[in-house]
Amino acid sequence: MENVIETLGKIRVSSSKIVTSDPCYTMDVWCADIINNALNGNYNAYIEISDEGVWGKRVKRLFIVHEDYDNKYYVREYESNCGVDSGTFCFADHDYYAERHTDKLDEDWYDKNVCNRCEENGYVVDGVCTISSSGYGDGCYDVYSYREKENGYAVGAEIIFIDDYDEEDIDS
Repeated sequence: MENVIETLGKIRVSSSKIVTSDPCYTMDVWCADIINNALNGNYNAYIEISDEGVWGKRVKRLFIVHEDYDNKYYVREYESNCGVDSGTFCFADHDYYAERHTDKLDEDWYDKNVCNRCEENGYVVDGVCTISSSGYGDGCYDVYSYREKENGYAVGAEIIFIDDYDEEDIDS
């Protein structure tokens, strides 16, 4: 079976910053990050689903692309390695996320938007945040930005939950 790309909807970035985090983390946690110099506007949110055999269908990656750059050229750059402790991950507009996660997690928001939706592979919250299950669950995952070449604006981001490498290749 080939991997399947599912469209989750759109999120709006208006702060020029994209938070990359497990949605249970506050803004000061070491394993969350911020992608700066993001192009403001609407971003299409997607998940890629892969069939992982005995593990079943899993989210391989979550990614967002500014609507003006979907199907256009951009440069992919490594940003960070982000941690996941709730089995979920999100991309969100910085100001929206900071309002709910600054020094204490908004537990009502978390219950409504993460705990009560744990059966969903991925979705959009309040039009400014997209959340996805994290493939095999908790761990650290690589986050990349998509940057347009002329001004260096971030026009997208992705997190990879399941790599394509074959573990047998490591020993070779």
